[in-house]
Amino acid sequence: MQPVSYSLKLAAVNQLAEFNVRIKYNRSKRHIAATGEAREGHCFGVPLDVLVERAGVVEEGLPIPRFLAQIAALVRRELHTEGLFRVCGNAARMRRAQAIVDGGGDVQGTVHDVAGLLKQFLREMPEPLLTHRLYPFFVRAQQLPSARIRSEAVLLLCLELPHTHLATLKYLMHLLHDIVHAPGSLMSAPNLAAIFTPNILRPEGEHHAAGTTGELELANHTACVAVTEHLIENYDKLGQAPMHVLRRSAECSDEEQARHEYRRIVRRARTWWRNPFASKAKPMSRLTSATTLDLLKRPLSPTVPSATGSAASLTHSLPAPAAATATSPSTPSSARAAASVG
Repeated sequence: MQPVSYSLKLAAVNQLAEFNVRIKYNRSKRHIAATGEAREGHCFGVPLDVLVERAGVVEEGLPIPRFLAQIAALVRRELHTEGLFRVCGNAARMRRAQAIVDGGGDVQGTVHDVAGLLKQFLREMPEPLLTHRLYPFFVRAQQLPSARIRSEAVLLLCLELPHTHLATLKYLMHLLHDIVHAPGSLMSAPNLAAIFTPNILRPEGEHHAAGTTGELELANHTACVAVTEHLIENYDKLGQAPMHVLRRSAECSDEEQARHEYRRIVRRARTWWRNPFASKAKPMSRLTSATTLDLLKRPLSPTVPSATGSAASLTHSLPAPAAATATSPSTPSSARAAASVG
């Protein structure tokens, strides 16, 4: 599977906007690759792109971690086992197997042990398989009116995933699809979706202990499970787009232009403006206008104006706008005459 082109991403984003699912990302991006570099030789807790680059294999034309390929091979030999991914493995054996894998060794243990290791691996990924930033859009897609539109929106959103995430997702959903249709497993798509959803689709910012659920995750649990269930049932369509989206993509032949237009659309506009020179500017209370400075430099008249000539004296000491003086309804007629003579 080739990486998704920017022309296809642009067409997918425009189609999603027509569904009222508008993709907008924050300008700041989380750089998590350094976390993986600091754990050289490990598997658990390493960003997926770093892990695939360091210890990846190509299975079914998809670049995936070697750890996932080994687990899939072991699980496929035991597809008839009842309760795959539902029955827990032995905690002590799983800890030993994790230490071996983190040391660069191969996966060991029973089928339930390796199934538990896979769930733990997905849960400890710094960036979930379906990514934090796409979480609200997957939830929004499940609020669309018809099943056809919801299905198309979910598949188009998957085109927004990084290439390694999309490839790993397709490989994993293929494995879960085989388990659903294997005789004797007694695991349906809704059951597997309920098990895997907290591990691959979760919001950012909710830090809670393993085995518990955050408030936002709990509120959107039904919608997220429906997303995972749809991906299991339609794994073969992952990385593809409907024909009308492909036709729209073909209209843009300039990939560089498509890249600039795509980034312009998905970058979230700032909701407030900040003066770039604010740190160098003085507070407004300490600023004085040129007109005020000019008035302060003029000497004031030492004589106190009389009641009858108050307007004339003020006119000579502090000049006022002529239009305002001439049209003011509250100015006495004698004062207006004196101002005009002066």
